[in-house]
Amino acid sequence: MEPLRFRLNPNYDSSAISGVRGELLGKGFVRNVVRAPSSAQELPPGGVIIGGIAGEVPGWMPSARAEFLGLSDRFGNSGERWIWPMAGEAVADAPSVLSFLRARSNWKFVLCVADMLVPELEVRMDDHVRRLLEALAGHPQLGLVLVTSYEPRGESGVPARWGANARFDSLLEKWLVEHLRPGVEYGVLEGDDSAQDAAIRIAGQVGRGRVSSGEC
Repeated sequence: MEPLRFRLNPNYDSSAISGVRGELLGKGFVRNVVRAPSSAQELPPGGVIIGGIAGEVPGWMPSARAEFLGLSDRFGNSGERWIWPMAGEAVADAPSVLSFLRARSNWKFVLCVADMLVPELEVRMDDHVRRLLEALAGHPQLGLVLVTSYEPRGESGVPARWGANARFDSLLEKWLVEHLRPGVEYGVLEGDDSAQDAAIRIAGQVGRGRVSSGEC
């Protein structure tokens, strides 16, 4: 089976309503990682991974969250649908991920811990990473876990090459080995040999999943 490849879009604009953040390629179709468009009719065919919806109201506010959930339900019944939790969006932390998935059993999700950590949480990074992975790494709807490092960028975190934050890397590896569900696929940024090695170590220790590579 062809492994998934993760490709980040270097021109992604996080303030845009429907920008394509990147792509997961494989299994016969392209899965676009987007901020949800304003209309379900704007979605491309095949699998789609959504991260949030931009606007004047922050994604975590009740009105924006209700809009996002309504949009998700309008296009969530056909094709393969994935959610990509991101800090500051309607689905941003473990409780909101679990709530979203309970109501949508046909959805999968991508777990990128770097995208769910914000700079103000760095002082509690140990506890935050542990709690996220305890809650989400064993979930039956988890489809892909990204083995990346973390770096702050503005008000949010972003995936980075392995080694960018040794403390984060160590925590991620430790708690993935402890909690990751069998059969989950791994993703790493293409060209990041250190992350590839880490993913192989994790897979070997837990005896689960396989390593997928990507591009950035």
